Amino acid sequence: MKDALKRTPKEKAKQEVSFSSIIAKNLQHLSIRSGLSEAEIARRIDCPPQTLNRIFRGQTSDPKISIVSRLSQLFEVPISHLLSNDLTNDYGNYRVLPLLEWEELPDITHFNSLVSDKAKRSWQPVSIEVSENAFLLASKKSMYSRFPQGTFFVIDPNAQPQDGDIVIVHFRQNNIFSARELIIDAPEWKFNNLIDDTSSLCYQISEHVIIGVVLEKRYFQSR
Repeated sequence: MKDALKRTPKEKAKQEVSFSSIIAKNLQHLSIRSGLSEAEIARRIDCPPQTLNRIFRGQTSDPKISIVSRLSQLFEVPISHLLSNDLTNDYGNYRVLPLLEWEELPDITHFNSLVSDKAKRSWQPVSIEVSENAFLLASKKSMYSRFPQGTFFVIDPNAQPQDGDIVIVHFRQNNIFSARELIIDAPEWKFNNLIDDTSSLCYQISEHVIIGVVLEKRYFQSR
């Protein structure tokens, strides 16, 4: 029985080639779907570019589990998915979104030119359905009591606001941008302060512009 379970060097090499090819194929697929280059992936997971290149080419039969784990976290897929030969679309619908600064929001109407230089901006993959103009914002210091440092908001300007949503509001009078909780009590719309829930403002179309709806709040690990 033991002899039957033993693998010859040739059989072992064949299995390793197949294993490395599967990982390479899956990573190439996820890279394309997320819009992240091989160099950017290496930077995000703190992996030597040469090492990652060998994995992408299927030239390493035994990648370190620490690297595979970081790739799994980056693409938000189970490790078993990276090792599976049955790659489905369940984990493949990725978009990569730009991280904007709050100070850039006055130029949000020029979104395409704002994010045109990808090399100078941080990008992160997300797996939820968003529009072409979706972006990320980090929580401000004033928000840390409710949204700790490291919290990021996935914001979609094309999403329809619903009661209870967190929205990004432009206050025209003093030209500031703030995150508020939207309360809809028809026919009135109100904005609640996220930190001090005793403070609320009535929505006035001449004074306020909702520039986006927060679809998701999440953490991205920095390396």
